Amino acid sequence: MWIVSIGLFLIYALYSILSILNIPSELVTYVSFIGTLNMNSAVLASTAFIIAVGSFKIFNSAKQNYQQYYIQYLISDFLILQNDQISSGQQIDLSHSLDMEDLE
Repeated sequence: MWIVSIGLFLIYALYSILSILNIPSELVTYVSFIGTLNMNSAVLASTAFIIAVGSFKIFNSAKQNYQQYYIQYLISDFLILQNDQISSGQQIDLSHSLDMEDLE
């Protein structure tokens, strides 16, 4: 989502800069949908910037929540699997021995 947000911001920022310089009307005859709205280019650039900053903040907080929930789900799944193995009578070996021959 960050890549898409940054990409869209760059497209709209570039379009508004080119519109301020009046380059789109000189180079091509195609008029985009945004061009038909007759928006001020400075307003378009500032709106794109505000939306990009808002998207960054939203996706950054969502990423932090996702990481926190992922760890919680990982630990709870591990405990559930361990509980299922214990209740079914399987022996669980949680000890780890280090074989010095493997290190040489």
